[in-house]
This record gives sequence, structure tokens and C-alpha cells, in this order.
Amino acid sequence: MLKPLGIERGEPFVPDGQQKELLEQGALVGEAMAKANTYDRRFPNVKYREGTHWDHALNLDADDPAEYWARLDERASWFYEAWGSPELADTITLRA
Repeated sequence: MLKPLGIERGEPFVPDGQQKELLEQGALVGEAMAKANTYDRRFPNVKYREGTHWDHALNLDADDPAEYWARLDERASWFYEAWGSPELADTITLRA
């Protein structure tokens, strides 16, 4: 998915001015979408219990990759919420 953007393993990534601008705009739009998904989740069965304001942090079956990987909005919402909270961000480590 990244190859058309010029991003390949072991190769230098040298975007031109227009590509930099488009990537920066894309990052801003992506963050706005993640914020909106985190603030007002519209996913099915997201409520912990009817009549509450508590949502499941991540409402996915990770054992079903076919369904899991298609839910990009839910995954982005969880990731943004986890990394957007300073208290949580200090406890999470990503491994490459």
C-alpha cells in the first residue's frame, strides 16, 4: 500500500514538495477523523451497557482477522484514544 507513495523497505523516502503537502494534509484529516470516531463512536454494540455513557475501548474479535482488519475506524479510534492520552501513552510500547 505504501509503494505507490514511494515508501519501500530499504529505500530512501524523498518526497517532493507537493507530496509533502498532500501527506501533511492527509495526516490532519486522518487525525480529525480519529478524534471524531473517539469522541462520538457510531460503531455497533459499542456501549458497555444500555443506558450508560461507557463504551468498550475496542469492540473487535481479534481472532477473526477477516472481520477485524476491515474495521479501520474502530482501530483508528482505539489507537488515537490510547496514544492521545498522556497517562496511557507513557505505558504503551510499540515494537517494530
